[in-house]
Amino acid sequence: MGSFKPGIKTLSLGYFILICPLLNGLNIIFDLGEVLIKTDTLMALRHMGFSPIAHHLLNNPHKLLNVSTFLQYECLFRFLNKVAPRLPDQVDARDQHGILLPRIMCEWLDGTTSNRQTRELLLIALDEHPEYCRSQSEREMIRAMITMMFTPEIYVTTRKLIPSMADFVKECKAQGHQLFVLSNWDRESFELFKQMHPAFFDQFDGIVLSGEVGSLKPDPAPYNHLLHTHKLLPQDSIFFDDRIENIKTAKALNMGGCVVTKKQTYQCPLKSDIDVDALRNYLAQKNVSAAAPAA
Repeated sequence: MGSFKPGIKTLSLGYFILICPLLNGLNIIFDLGEVLIKTDTLMALRHMGFSPIAHHLLNNPHKLLNVSTFLQYECLFRFLNKVAPRLPDQVDARDQHGILLPRIMCEWLDGTTSNRQTRELLLIALDEHPEYCRSQSEREMIRAMITMMFTPEIYVTTRKLIPSMADFVKECKAQGHQLFVLSNWDRESFELFKQMHPAFFDQFDGIVLSGEVGSLKPDPAPYNHLLHTHKLLPQDSIFFDDRIENIKTAKALNMGGCVVTKKQTYQCPLKSDIDVDALRNYLAQKNVSAAAPAA
């Protein structure tokens, strides 16, 4: 039996397999909040102080299991909407639970107001309008939340990378894809967070924040800014975001899009993690589509 001698066809096939990811490289665009970055709830509660929270929950024990949601929507958002009601033509930007962002948060995230301006405005309103709060303990909690959220040096300590998504980003980069960020995020706190994780963000080929372009998702402006600035073809670009309305905008611009979802764990039903396998499957399908010859 003669020894095997690789011919030209064998070498060509091997070379093709080696460079195939580069030939089919896509532009993968990630949101930040609840996609790459999550809230460190314990650290956030620590900054707010456990005493006022405990005192407030004594009067609202039914809110104990969803304390972070209760604090954000029924306390902070309620207060922000009293200080400055939403405008009729304001973009329908929403948080991870689908709640419309208050006007003050939209203007903070699109760069209209800085962290300092927002913080000072709200603290003055808190002192001048005690009727906006339902109790003294709620007032103190809102004061702590305002200080935490609109002080970048504090805010970034309450945020951390999602390990499974950090691994997925690394996989995508190794496969030859270009990586981008498109997020509703203010510039000041993001720069600090980026400095905390330089190796992670060095993997990205471009980053577009709402605070830089003056507009929030799901408005098309941030998407178009990313596509035009980095000369990306929409049909070669896919967007991972946790909000369906943001994915709808991407698809309306002829981009691909996949809603990032979470999966429950049997060991601890109250805890969940990103369903990264669903993203891998979606990406694999897009790679096959990109490699398929045109009809």
